[in-house]
Amino acid sequence: MPSLHSCCYCLRVFPTGGGLHQHQSKNIECRNVRNAQLSQLVTQHPSLTAQLPDSEAPMDVDPQHAEPADMDEVPSPFDCPDGVAEDPEPVWPQSVTVEDVSEEEELAPHEYWSSPFPESKEAGATFGKAPTTFELIRDDQILQGAEVLGPFESEEEWQLAK
Repeated sequence: MPSLHSCCYCLRVFPTGGGLHQHQSKNIECRNVRNAQLSQLVTQHPSLTAQLPDSEAPMDVDPQHAEPADMDEVPSPFDCPDGVAEDPEPVWPQSVTVEDVSEEEELAPHEYWSSPFPESKEAGATFGKAPTTFELIRDDQILQGAEVLGPFESEEEWQLAK
């Protein structure tokens, strides 16, 4: 049976975690309650909003003497009623994402292939000049003494096409 996700604020049930997330982001009442809980958490624990040290100031940090953080006493802002899953499934984005891809015009010609074709293979070299199939048929018609009219049945059609 698929797991259902319910909103902690209005107890509405959703089939996916993404649906629950969208509901809590768009529903005004649930969003206001969530924001109130988050602001209450921030006021209870001002250390959560302490500003980070200035990036230009040198920091004296010795990892051997650092004290481990005590995470057992921090309450969760998303305490839900009983009967709701503690660890919800991860939310996968259902919206389309766009990646920046460089245009082909920006690449130099040598960047299209991993290695150039060896010159010893003479790629694109010709074997000499030869008559086309049309020229061969025309020459045969001339040698046989036939009129060279192409696809036309008579001289009149040939003159009309000209």
